[in-house]
Amino acid sequence: MPIIFGALIGHVEIGLIVALGGLFINPPNDNEPLKVEVLNYVQVIFTGFIAISLGASIGNNHSLLASIFLVFINGFVSLVGGINRTLAVNSVRFTIFFIIGTGISLPTQVNPFIIGLLFSLGSIWAAFISLFFSISYLFFMKQKKSSQSLSNNDSNADFPTQFRYWLFRLKKFQTWFYTIRLVLCLSIAQVIQLLSENPHAYWISLTIVLVLQRNTSSGPSRIYQRAVGTFFGVLIGGIVLIFPLSILWIIVIVALIGGVRSYLKVRNYAVYSMVMTPLLFILLSRGKQISFDLIIDRLMYTFVGCTITLVFGYYIWTGVEKQK
Repeated sequence: MPIIFGALIGHVEIGLIVALGGLFINPPNDNEPLKVEVLNYVQVIFTGFIAISLGASIGNNHSLLASIFLVFINGFVSLVGGINRTLAVNSVRFTIFFIIGTGISLPTQVNPFIIGLLFSLGSIWAAFISLFFSISYLFFMKQKKSSQSLSNNDSNADFPTQFRYWLFRLKKFQTWFYTIRLVLCLSIAQVIQLLSENPHAYWISLTIVLVLQRNTSSGPSRIYQRAVGTFFGVLIGGIVLIFPLSILWIIVIVALIGGVRSYLKVRNYAVYSMVMTPLLFILLSRGKQISFDLIIDRLMYTFVGCTITLVFGYYIWTGVEKQK
């Protein structure tokens, strides 16, 4: 619907940015009470607005200072994410949204906060649709959601207590472990981007934040799945987008991929990565025809991002993790 609206007003790129915001709203979880899902959607909307705006503000003017800011702000957010589970989830969201924001190419006269607002409008639209169908289903089926959910609950302690405990844990290396790994990987990615002077090199950083996990034990398998899935996704996306597409075909492709992505995410991460890549291609490229060189860049930068994460995000730390 956002893409159709953008086409009707003669600005398809606006519709694609709004659609990008809806990409990160997942259907309600049957094991979560409705108020928890609403709060989760609010967090996505707010985090997306701030992170996309900041990312878009440095995307067109990438410099050494911008790279330092990118690494510092994402490192700081990842460290604060250690306070509790809610902040940990939102710190990962922030980092992903921030890097995506740097990849949105803007006309120089567009305010980055407008881009953040459009992204948030897409999240609001998708959240409204998800909640509407969820509530309608519960009403007609006369079922109630369970109020018990153990997987995403925070500690029973209040936030001031959690914050004081976090300050105490800052004395331990383990509290800084994820932040150090993230900062190291992003720093290497930013050096490569500055040296290459290629605006598409932001895909290295995006690959890193998508596959780097706080838990090192689950990381390598995710990297391999991401690499395989992205490789085939780039090929599929390249075949699709190397030809000029009408707005109708763009809508059909986005609708089909968007409809199955949430189911694939929990069933097969490699296939999920494969279908998400063409979708990000279309939305970040604003629906325009892409070149063969861009396809090669995406494949190369995905490989570089996975390699950096595997070596500097996991392998060199295996001894530290075993000692823990």
